[in-house]
Amino acid sequence: MGLGGTMTTQGVPDGYKNITVHVAPVRPAELVAITIQRKMQTS
Repeated sequence: MGLGGTMTTQGVPDGYKNITVHVAPVRPAELVAITIQRKMQTS
């Protein structure tokens, strides 16, 4: 997680936060990856 995992070196100064969640809706099953990208507020 963080830089090198879910975030890129360009995304950090640009103010992007990436969150990746892996979910197994039915067990046993393949994981479903859900990725959310959010632009952080600038002042």
